[in-house]
Amino acid sequence: MGDKQGHPFRGNQYTDAKISNDVTASYGGQVNGTLRAQDAGGRTLAYLDWVRYGGGVSVSMVETAPEARRQGLARKLVERLLDENPGARLEWGMTTPEGTALREKMERSNPRLSEQADRDRRDREYAARALAQDRAEYARLRDSFAPGMDPGEGNRVNDRLSEIDARWGGDIDRPAAFPAKAKIPDYPAAGARVDGREVIPGPVDNASSISSSLDEYRVLPGVREVPMTAIPLTKPRDLFYAANDIARANSLADRIKDSRKVSPLVVVNDREGTYVLEGAHRLAALSVLGARSFPALVVEDLDPETGVESTEGS
Repeated sequence: MGDKQGHPFRGNQYTDAKISNDVTASYGGQVNGTLRAQDAGGRTLAYLDWVRYGGGVSVSMVETAPEARRQGLARKLVERLLDENPGARLEWGMTTPEGTALREKMERSNPRLSEQADRDRRDREYAARALAQDRAEYARLRDSFAPGMDPGEGNRVNDRLSEIDARWGGDIDRPAAFPAKAKIPDYPAAGARVDGREVIPGPVDNASSISSSLDEYRVLPGVREVPMTAIPLTKPRDLFYAANDIARANSLADRIKDSRKVSPLVVVNDREGTYVLEGAHRLAALSVLGARSFPALVVEDLDPETGVESTEGS
């Protein structure tokens, strides 16, 4: 991450301030570090915490001492971060109003960040058009429900509605109620290995969350093999917004690739399909690895309003 030699500022009262960059942690392909601006006595005037993973680098925190604010120190730290990570996309974590103002100012003045902001705006415009198209399709499918609809067709419509709804969340107007779905078949029992990876035996992690999340349910016996196609969205950037969550999923993918082992997830079948209750980072990691299926404890939601027809006895 470059040397730790001082780089004096110019054009403000802290002309003797120097920037240093220290790596604080490194694991699973992820590197964490801190950039500091210090005065001649070694006192920290400003610092920036960063995370680098794959082709991107993210700003986790920027803080400037009250007496050193509005001197361009935070901007200098961000510029140094960019200089030491050429070609990397810069992500910003949760920001305060001051942090948002810094980002917007730099997007106007820094050519690299201006270009990135322009690309992001074009992506948002494309997403807005896609949202409008999906809203129209959603409304058409929602209005296509009719009494006595063939269960197979009802499932197909439900699956597409769920896919659109998962993609856009609160930006889609959900129907008041979904029609009853046809019976969801059991997923087959998992062997000692699933999709070439050893299933870690023992109690399933966080299975206790089932009873705290669902009122009426049935847990299918044993660990099952669930196809990746059963879950509409599996990629890290589809499941997470925070850079740390995305980095965690990618780091976990590296560990699973090296160990060839995976712990079972917990998934729930309800009227809208299958979703992950526990193990979202593992699901994202397996998606990165191109997995075709994964081991899971499968739970059927039997709530009269949201649940499915039980497979018990089938």
